Amino acid sequence: MERVLVTGIPRSGTTLVTAMINDLDRSLCLSEPSRHVEWLETSSSRREYADRVIGDFDSVLAEIKRNGKVFDRRSANGASVTNYFERGPGGKVCEKFTVMEVSVTVEGEDFLLGFKHNAHYTGVLSEFADSGIPILAIVRNPVDVILSWRSLTIPITSGRLPAAERFWPEIAAIVQSDSDILQKQVRIYSLFTRRYLEFSGAVNVLRYEDIVEQPAILAGHFGRLSSGTIAVNPVDSRLYPNSAERDTIRRCLDRHGDPCIRSFYPDF
Repeated sequence: MERVLVTGIPRSGTTLVTAMINDLDRSLCLSEPSRHVEWLETSSSRREYADRVIGDFDSVLAEIKRNGKVFDRRSANGASVTNYFERGPGGKVCEKFTVMEVSVTVEGEDFLLGFKHNAHYTGVLSEFADSGIPILAIVRNPVDVILSWRSLTIPITSGRLPAAERFWPEIAAIVQSDSDILQKQVRIYSLFTRRYLEFSGAVNVLRYEDIVEQPAILAGHFGRLSSGTIAVNPVDSRLYPNSAERDTIRRCLDRHGDPCIRSFYPDF
């Protein structure tokens, strides 16, 4: 079995990447396994949490071989989800996934099994980096990401990131600071990019914009064939209901963003 951990900046396209991995031959990537969320609360240390996630590769593979099925987040028709949120009439946002059993066949010794979580995994990235398991991190233009954060009703909308606060002290410090929400969001985005640079020897970083422009780069990254059934359509942040905030976000990034952001986006 080959393994991969998929992580990235929240709302950067990791769900799309997970679906694209599922579209590769002999591959399965589970989208935000719920027990990995529970383990974040019950683990006594970063090391314990990372070890439990790493050990889950063998547990999930054994479950698949035994039952031929595994639970995953999917669309109502069983297809891989490419985006957890959908804007309906009037701009109302709703979640569009359900957890269901998925039939899986393990073929060959090179079967690829992946897990995807954003803040959960990046928060303990040093422990995962030591494991030798390949790590793929997805980033996206900071203005577009922060626009997305501010257009939804999720914890990061109000400057919080519960999935990272327990084992990532720098995130917790930002959340507890007196900074306004936009400054917190800019500083949180900065920490993600700084962490991926810090562990660049163990983490492969792909930009969302490059993936949607050339979807074949993901198949090339894993050396596998894609069936091409996943529709890869770039999200146009100009259609977000709060798109007028773009210049305000850019000014805040110029003032409070870490210079490491420009390692990925020199001209954001």
